[in-house]
Amino acid sequence: MEISTKFVLQEKEAFEKNSEARLKTIRGDIEDMKAALSTANETASEIQAQLNAIEKKEAELEAWLEKMETDDALQGAQQGFHAAMAELEKAKENLEKRLK
Repeated sequence: MEISTKFVLQEKEAFEKNSEARLKTIRGDIEDMKAALSTANETASEIQAQLNAIEKKEAELEAWLEKMETDDALQGAQQGFHAAMAELEKAKENLEKRLK
């Protein structure tokens, strides 16, 4: 039983580390998009709205990550995190395409 508990903790730590790295990358991408916003050919307000939505999703992911650090229901938290991460990455990619 102790080995199983250690394995679960190792998996949780690895997942959290990976997730934090992914979020850090996305935060950098968000900052890059903010900089590109001033030179975009499209309507700035439309792009700003999309960027705001991406930042909101990033904040939701941060909340999921915090929940995973305190929640015993790791699997449920991971599933929610993965779903939110997929939405965030898709929204980020769509906005990056529009900024090119």
